[in-house]
Amino acid sequence: MHYVRDVTFGEDASRVRKKVGPEVMMAVRTCVLAILHRPGKANVASALRYNGWRQQTALQLLGTSTAWIERPVARAIAGSYLKGASVVYWYH
Repeated sequence: MHYVRDVTFGEDASRVRKKVGPEVMMAVRTCVLAILHRPGKANVASALRYNGWRQQTALQLLGTSTAWIERPVARAIAGSYLKGASVVYWYH
């Protein structure tokens, strides 16, 4: 299992080192692999990439509501790009 986590998530290169951080991240990565490793879906890396770009599909895998999705902010008012910023849209 460590090999799969290391190849898929780069676990050995992780910079999380303090307190229980490494154990928590290992548990999160293991849960993600368990969710993505479904019968008939052999390629976990491709499932990770697919669901990384499609938040609704990822939420459906978890069995949660897709009433909201997070979308990146395209531009600031001044026209410069915001890196890492996002806004939440609510759908009724």
